[in-house]
Amino acid sequence: MAEAKKPGLKVHQLGWALVFAVVYADIGTSVFYVPGILYNSIGGLATLAQFITTGVFISIALKYVEICQRCPDGGGVVSITREAFSRWEFLPLVGGAFITVDYFLTSAISGVSGLYYLSSLMPETKNLVISVSMVLFLVLVLINIVGIKESASVTSTFALTKILVALVLFGTALYVITVWPSLNWSGLWHSILHPGVPLTFNSIAVGYATTWLAYSGLESVAQISGAMKEPVQKTASKAMWWVIITITLFSAPLTGVLLYILPENIKQTQSDSLLSALGFAVGGPILGVAVVLTASTLLFMACNTAIVGNYHVNVRLSDLGFLPSFLRKRHPKMGTPYLSILISGLVPMAIIFITKANVDILGDLYNFGLLGTLSLSSLAIDKLRWRDGMRGIRFWSGVFTTVALLAAWVINMVHKPDALLFGGTLAAILVAVGLYHRIGASKKAVVQFAEAETTVADLPEAANILTLEEAQEASAMECSTLIVALTYVNERLLKDAAIYAKGMKQKNIYVVYVDEMPALFLPQEVKPTPAAVKVLVESCAALEKQGLSGIPIWRMAEDAGYSIAEAANGLNVRSVLVGSSKRTFFWRMLRGRTLKNLAERLPETSDLIVVG
Repeated sequence: MAEAKKPGLKVHQLGWALVFAVVYADIGTSVFYVPGILYNSIGGLATLAQFITTGVFISIALKYVEICQRCPDGGGVVSITREAFSRWEFLPLVGGAFITVDYFLTSAISGVSGLYYLSSLMPETKNLVISVSMVLFLVLVLINIVGIKESASVTSTFALTKILVALVLFGTALYVITVWPSLNWSGLWHSILHPGVPLTFNSIAVGYATTWLAYSGLESVAQISGAMKEPVQKTASKAMWWVIITITLFSAPLTGVLLYILPENIKQTQSDSLLSALGFAVGGPILGVAVVLTASTLLFMACNTAIVGNYHVNVRLSDLGFLPSFLRKRHPKMGTPYLSILISGLVPMAIIFITKANVDILGDLYNFGLLGTLSLSSLAIDKLRWRDGMRGIRFWSGVFTTVALLAAWVINMVHKPDALLFGGTLAAILVAVGLYHRIGASKKAVVQFAEAETTVADLPEAANILTLEEAQEASAMECSTLIVALTYVNERLLKDAAIYAKGMKQKNIYVVYVDEMPALFLPQEVKPTPAAVKVLVESCAALEKQGLSGIPIWRMAEDAGYSIAEAANGLNVRSVLVGSSKRTFFWRMLRGRTLKNLAERLPETSDLIVVG
């Protein structure tokens, strides 16, 4: 999902502070609506359940740092799943379906919550939330189609404002607990440890699963890794530790304080805007209004961020061949994927209308996509760590995190069947449509790639190189039993290949370069890339200095491994040499799908030799 970067962010310009601001502006907004949803769902257990969840939250947050490191071009769950489970091509689609469901609910609940906070200033407007939300989403859709871009600096300003307001609110609330005769610290601790709900295994498990709503927004850090300053791992790590510290300090403690201070009638009647109720209660109109304006602004920004994230996921899945190509169709004047943007706005509008803008119902539906996304991302990291030979405490703590997330997901589905019905049905539809389209697109792509290699034979760019068909036709006069696969002029690999060829008494070596098109669609001009021409021509020149003739072959394919194997089959070669330099694609393929695909498709009589 490399396209899923925040619009307007240049590559590698975001330092840790701006990354923190962007992520916190997303995940931190949950503090405005989570306390009310949790209170209506699990009562006074809300605070204790959040504390219990904090440890797992910290662990998965640090796993997302690793996702940024492994997928520095962005993409989140789609990219990391594709890297970890390359042989199971449907899993990136499943991850995309989960995050799509999550984005739909994020935008719906954020937009509605922002309006409820505004209505707390004018209670008589509360019954207009549904109609106003329709207008809000239409405006956001129009803004995104026009292409007004988000700004990380603007986001950071609002995130900083939110932190300052939260600090003042929290500090004022603690002062009130200290000085008001009816409140005291022992009462606060008693309300947290003795929540008035039986502390049974079932109640704690349900509370644990429900509180994950407080940590939505984690995926956003993996979407902007392509915009982070290098080294990406360092930038992401520092930013996420600040997110962890801030969320840990504010999320559960603020829930505990407001549930203790606010009277029962307020908690029941104003559950959709409890923070503003706390602001008015402990700080008067000034603090109350400050909370309302901060909350509504950030929630509207989070709503827009979810729309942006959603349409970029749709475009990425379309690029991967899982969704119809019209989703990436650009507006002729604005240059934005307007159809995908429209869908990303209309579905949340329908959800709001169906649920009648009920925040509790939206919250119940929310966790399915969120926990599905987090679980799949966590599992992908475990798989990659295992593949890399990690068996220490870091690996096993990661496995525990995955198990804990899967447990929360299962508990949530059992406890809230409506969430399973909604999220599961929507995800199943997306996966079914994606697989159907993928099968058709794959068949079409095979034909297109074959036609591409045929049609470029007479182009000027192909004057000094051969297609596979041309190489097969020429094999009666000039052939070899050896193929060298390259993505750059690898002198060490070419030297080793020359030594090997001379030992086999060969005068020629096939040199193959594959222009990969992982998006399953051809560019408007089908021809060898400048890199392909350069690598093939210069590599053959290098072989000539070794006293050998290089036979340059250009290929275009979705998967380089399959393409090289097909060439080896078609040319009846006995040996395929590839390099393992860390500077090239072939080093990554040692750990990924390409080498496996190449090895699986080679004929039994051919050897695969990795030179490193």
